[in-house]
Amino acid sequence: MMVTGHGNECLMTLGGEQFVTERLESARLSKRLQQFHGRRIVLWFVGYAPYRCAASAMVALQRAKLKFRVPQVPSQ
Repeated sequence: MMVTGHGNECLMTLGGEQFVTERLESARLSKRLQQFHGRRIVLWFVGYAPYRCAASAMVALQRAKLKFRVPQVPSQ
């Protein structure tokens, strides 16, 4: 899953599908994450990825009870 800032919101790309979070939450993203149950997700931060976007993505993955790795952390 790729995460980047998108104006005042966050843009998350998962399986080629893009999700713009609204108030750091996306019901459509949560539903899509359920389809990845049992698979590991790699979380990538691309370009400008503010902390709130990184945290939002991690919370969404935790709520979906998915295992994920974060090979790099944004340094901005």
